[in-house]
Amino acid sequence: VVISYKVTDNAGKESTATGTATIPFTALMISGKVFRDVNGLTDNMINGSAISSVSTQQLKAYLTKTTGGAIVDSAHVASNGTFNFDNASGNTSYTVIVTTTNAAIGSINPSATLPTDWVYTGEFLGSGTGNDGNANGALTVVVATSNVSNANFGMEDRPTAGISTATPQVNPGDTLNVTVPAATFVSSDVTPGTVTSIK
Repeated sequence: VVISYKVTDNAGKESTATGTATIPFTALMISGKVFRDVNGLTDNMINGSAISSVSTQQLKAYLTKTTGGAIVDSAHVASNGTFNFDNASGNTSYTVIVTTTNAAIGSINPSATLPTDWVYTGEFLGSGTGNDGNANGALTVVVATSNVSNANFGMEDRPTAGISTATPQVNPGDTLNVTVPAATFVSSDVTPGTVTSIK
């Protein structure tokens, strides 16, 4: 910001030239990372391998004002899972949203969505244990007077129920029970995730 001014001395005489005072304002940065968090929050951490896309769809991060929900900045999630916003204002509350949805700067409240075979596992502002309590692809970030890092997001692909056919058996007729071999139920999950139940 440049402020123009004139000065007056103790004799009441004003300067003929106009002076300028420059106050440079710098923007602040918000940064974070997206993880393929295959164990969800079972360890109470947002962690795993870094990702930038899900089901071949590019992930985008949006910075929205918490009040009003307008998008003020956007970034593609990089191949190492990171994203950065470099024009945040101090003393401002924002919401960071990570999604596959395309939205323009100025749009209101972009939806936090993933392909149907993916789910959010959690969000956390920090690098240790914890989460924001609502796995929804949105994280509130309050910027005071310094950069904010570790706005972290976790997501995972859902386990897969497979298709298989058991060895043929003779129909026992009537209302007799037949044991279905456990191997008939085929499923998979991304390592180290494991399928824990079938219903």
